[in-house]
Amino acid sequence: MGDAQTRRPKYRFGSFELETQRGELRKGGTRIKLQEQPLQILVLLLEHAGEVVTREQIQDKLWPPGTYVDYDNAINSAMRKLREALCDSSGDPRFIETFARRGYRFIGAIEAPPRPEREPATPAPRKWRRAPIAGVCGAIVVLVAAGAWLLLKPRLETEAVPLRPVPLTAASGWEFQPSLSPDGNQVAYAWREGEDFSSHIYVKVIGEGKPLRLTTGPQSDECPAWSPDSS
Repeated sequence: MGDAQTRRPKYRFGSFELETQRGELRKGGTRIKLQEQPLQILVLLLEHAGEVVTREQIQDKLWPPGTYVDYDNAINSAMRKLREALCDSSGDPRFIETFARRGYRFIGAIEAPPRPEREPATPAPRKWRRAPIAGVCGAIVVLVAAGAWLLLKPRLETEAVPLRPVPLTAASGWEFQPSLSPDGNQVAYAWREGEDFSSHIYVKVIGEGKPLRLTTGPQSDECPAWSPDSS
C-alpha cells in the first residue's frame, strides 16, 4: 500500500513531462525521441533530485557487472544526448548540474503530478434540463478545437529531429565489419592497423573517445557481434 502511494509514474519539470512506466519524454505534449541509456540516467536523476548522483551509481544503473565498456566516454556520450533532448547546457544548466569527475545533480523544479479525483460511490440521479444557448455554443467550440487537435496530433508526434552524419572512426589501416550495439551507443569492428597482417576486434563509443581493444594474439579476429543487452 505504501509503495503504491509513494510511486511517482510521472515527473513534470519546465515544459517537459516524463512517464517512467512507458519510458516516454514529452515537451509540450510532443514526444521526444530519447535512447534508453540517457532515459535511464534522467529517471535516476529525478529519483534523487537535489542530490549528487555519482558516476559509479550511473554505471551500476546502465550496465550489469562484468560488462566491458569505456564507462567514462559512454556516460559522457549519454549525458550529451540527454542535455540535447532537454536543451540544457553544462555551462549554464537549467536542469542538470555537473560535478567534475564526480557526478551530476538535478536542480530543476519538479511539479507534483495531479491526484486523480475520486468518483462518487453512488452516482446521483441525472436531472435533465434545457441547456442555455451560451452553453451549447461553448460545447461546439470545444468539439471543434478537439477535432483540430486530433488532426494535428499525428503530425506533431511523427515530426523527426534532423540527423547529422558523424564519422565513427578515422584510424589508419583497414577497418571493416562494423557492428552497431543494440542500444545504438557503441560500434564494434575489426581493425588491421598499418602493415600488420592480423586484425583485432575493437569497440568504440559513438562520438568522442578512443577505441578499446578487446582481442590479442597472432591470429586475426573478425566478425564481432553483440549480445541483446549490449554487453
